[in-house]
Amino acid sequence: MNINNKNDYYKVLDALSETYIAVALFNLKSNVLKGIKLNTIINKYAECCEGADEKVKNVMNNTVCPEHICDVQDFVDLSTLNERMIDRTSISHIFEGKYHGWCKAKFIVLERDEAGELQQVIFTVECVDEEKRRVDSLLYLSQTDLMTGIKNRGYGEELIRKALEDDVAGVFGLFDIDRFKHVNDIYGHRVGDIVVKEIAKAMQRTFGKDDIFLRLGGDEFAFYLPGVVDRHAAEDVADRLFDNIDNIHVEPMKEGIAISLGMSFYEPGITFDTIYRKADNGVYCSKRNKECSVTIC
Repeated sequence: MNINNKNDYYKVLDALSETYIAVALFNLKSNVLKGIKLNTIINKYAECCEGADEKVKNVMNNTVCPEHICDVQDFVDLSTLNERMIDRTSISHIFEGKYHGWCKAKFIVLERDEAGELQQVIFTVECVDEEKRRVDSLLYLSQTDLMTGIKNRGYGEELIRKALEDDVAGVFGLFDIDRFKHVNDIYGHRVGDIVVKEIAKAMQRTFGKDDIFLRLGGDEFAFYLPGVVDRHAAEDVADRLFDNIDNIHVEPMKEGIAISLGMSFYEPGITFDTIYRKADNGVYCSKRNKECSVTIC
């Protein structure tokens, strides 16, 4: 099929539109929007505005989840489109919509003038919800300790190494569960697994959204707390963690749960291996006590 006129363009677009939620043709010179495929929701918000620029902004403002609106409005700003698409045939942006979940919006160059200025573009919206959720699920699995739901060793260590390389001052902590082998031997591995999960929950109650905390494996855990840069602040954090662990009760265990914690502060140029080794020495010193204990090295 030779595409020699606008009617041919529309035929092609109509065929392609079956795979999209919406397809529209924007004439940037006349500021006109021609719908190739628009559902009733899109039509409702497009019809109450004049000009392609206002139509697309109003549609997005009413169909995009609130936390994504600012970024989407920047993406559909027709006044900046020519500049953003210099030397590019298409640009895209992923967002979460109110009606179709995760979507991909895309501008595709249809026509430029002799000076290279955009004259017409195709705008498409495609549902990518299933693909996005599958990718997010795989990412979650690659970053998460499946038993506890907190970060796994690989991802957690990667984040801490990055923080140290970026000179983010803080404190590194390392601990294991005291007499954990005894718990497994006396009560069985099912109870031991519950203890590990409860320790992770105690960490979640203790630490904030900017803190990095992870399970290293077995009964070993670690954390890095940006902004905790003095002994008093570090001891306060340790006390909060100990209080949350003291509140753990696992049946049929009669005894309480205790941890041996070592902590070490960031220093300019320090490596992950060095800060880990210093905190590990602290764990060894804390083992001398029978209750939750911290040693800051």
